[in-house]
Amino acid sequence: MKGAMDSFVISHDGDGSKNQMRMHKFDPKQTREKLVEWLVCDELPFKLVQSKKFKEYNKTLEPRFDVPSRMTIARDMFKLFKAQKDKLKEEVKTSASRVSLTTDMWTSCNNTSYMCVTAHFIDKSWRLHKRIISFAMVDDHRGEGIGQQLENVCKEWGIDKIMCITVDNASANDGAVGFMRSHGKNHVLEGHHLHVRYNNFPLSLHISILLNLLFG
Repeated sequence: MKGAMDSFVISHDGDGSKNQMRMHKFDPKQTREKLVEWLVCDELPFKLVQSKKFKEYNKTLEPRFDVPSRMTIARDMFKLFKAQKDKLKEEVKTSASRVSLTTDMWTSCNNTSYMCVTAHFIDKSWRLHKRIISFAMVDDHRGEGIGQQLENVCKEWGIDKIMCITVDNASANDGAVGFMRSHGKNHVLEGHHLHVRYNNFPLSLHISILLNLLFG
């Protein structure tokens, strides 16, 4: 890949009344990074870069930029993911608070089970952050299996000070939080308040039962 190249462009304030010439530096590395960020943020398919019309459109914007292949885009995307993950790990590590976790599991239409884990923490500037730190397939729905998965996620992210774990009322979650309580350290009040329940599912279930009783 060639390095940055200079050129002159004419910019204006929108109505063309104040045109001025300025130096423009074309950096193919930065352009490629921005292309990857666009595909990620707008959830676009990799094959977009192979589109003939997209390449034609790109040439009208910057003829010096060679659109990479979808395989190169995939590799760049993984590099971006790793860089952002390392950055987030450092943010969690240097946060000024304990980390609270929320997790839930569900089964897809093809009977594949997934578990999502979200971390909540406050940084040194007292800003609250909420970040998904794990989204993975799971095979074990028992409490101990869920607890082991949570423990692995915490080890991967270097999380050793947990404030609380919020889960729904599924009986397996009692065992999962119990596993985390017995295997973890530095719990607040010896982990007596580690388990936090939310009642969205029971509430929606009760509403459904009530509606069926009222309207059949």
